[in-house]
Amino acid sequence: MRLVARLVAVTTIALAAAVPGYAQQATVDAFGSRRSVAMQGLASQVAILKAKVVSATMRLMKIKECHAKGTFFRTLDDGVTEGCRSIVPCIAPDGSTIPPDGSITTYQSSVVPYGSSCVAQDRICNNGNLSGSYTAMSCFTGTPAACALPWGGSIAHGQSVTAYQSNLVSPGGSCAPYAQTRTCNNGMLSGSYQYSACSVQPTACSLPWGGSLNNSQSVTAYAAQLVEWDSSCAAESRTCSGGALSGSYVYGSCSQKVDPYSYGCQWWGFWLCPQPVPGYSCHVYGQAGYWCDP
Repeated sequence: MRLVARLVAVTTIALAAAVPGYAQQATVDAFGSRRSVAMQGLASQVAILKAKVVSATMRLMKIKECHAKGTFFRTLDDGVTEGCRSIVPCIAPDGSTIPPDGSITTYQSSVVPYGSSCVAQDRICNNGNLSGSYTAMSCFTGTPAACALPWGGSIAHGQSVTAYQSNLVSPGGSCAPYAQTRTCNNGMLSGSYQYSACSVQPTACSLPWGGSLNNSQSVTAYAAQLVEWDSSCAAESRTCSGGALSGSYVYGSCSQKVDPYSYGCQWWGFWLCPQPVPGYSCHVYGQAGYWCDP
């Protein structure tokens, strides 16, 4: 406080020298004379100047005090109060130096899944201590995952593919009602249809002897249903293609008549063929005896 008193005295002397009539007015005031209105204004200015000198002096004393502690004088965190600040820096997670009262932005993780956001944290250096706890110095969003396809392979995020509920529809139908667009969203494939392609089943073919034959299938047909014992069954392969049946034979089976010379008749009170054959009966062939033939 002695220093403050000295500064006030010095300020008063300086004002007396700098302001004409100041010393005279001060003397008049000592004898109780009345002040003029002008001198009252001058006294107010002197009071303001004295207050500033006191404030500057106190600030200078505080600066010396901070320096003696190895710190520096500056405005504190509240933005108003002034005091001593440490001059000890902080070490960032990556090993770099953060100046006193400096700050850095760190992150909870260096990478986050696609669709998530990076979580940031501001860390402030205070007296050599770094606030906060996050250690990642940067953060970015990961790459979205691709999607596996039911029929094999995969598509990237954001891509779409057409799938089908069935790979084959009835003849005369359409695949359009069974189509579905499936889109990949970060590893999740929308929709549920399982087939990559669809086709319309061709029309089946009607067979001359009844029934039907599916497209692309074949069947053996015959020119006659029954041929002589010394003849062969004429056959051909008939194939169904888009509802049209190739070839011309109209029988689904063929058999040969029994060889009349293959066995003789038997006597059962009358001559009979040894086994019933439609259209066959016993006939006499001279000395050859009785034989079955048509």
